[in-house]
Amino acid sequence: MWMKDIEAAAKNPEKTYEIYIHMPIEDYHAAWRDVEGWHRVDAECTERMDIWETNAGEDIVERVLVYMDPRNGTVEGCALAFRCPDEKRAKRVYNFIRTSFTRYYKKAGTQDYCYNPKPTPYPYKLYWIREDKKVISYLLAPGEKNEVWMGSGAYNPQYSKYE
Repeated sequence: MWMKDIEAAAKNPEKTYEIYIHMPIEDYHAAWRDVEGWHRVDAECTERMDIWETNAGEDIVERVLVYMDPRNGTVEGCALAFRCPDEKRAKRVYNFIRTSFTRYYKKAGTQDYCYNPKPTPYPYKLYWIREDKKVISYLLAPGEKNEVWMGSGAYNPQYSKYE
């Protein structure tokens, strides 16, 4: 399941699970009220962030993090995270994401080795940047908890130094 979800995000980077930048929060809530197989992690949610989880297969937990601006009533960003049971599967997810986005958007643009939670042979952060200078996706290397992060589709480039 996790491979299919990554491929969908790579093919359509403007949306992640039908969530997009500046989507009205009430539309997002209506769309995600009863999504089969997903549950809201209430203990980790705040007024500005919702977290949803599902079992993505192979003992991998897939999370959707939705960042909201309650003042404007809109979604301001979205990320996917994959919690893996071990480093081997985390590297597999990382490489699959990297390969999927590279297939559609050539090689990753900016690479950032500046912060590694633990030594890795690959960049901690990769950005795929469109010709109009908007960041369409970013990928964070597996951290201490073997969690791989991917921001796609509803990623707000205003927060990126690469805009």
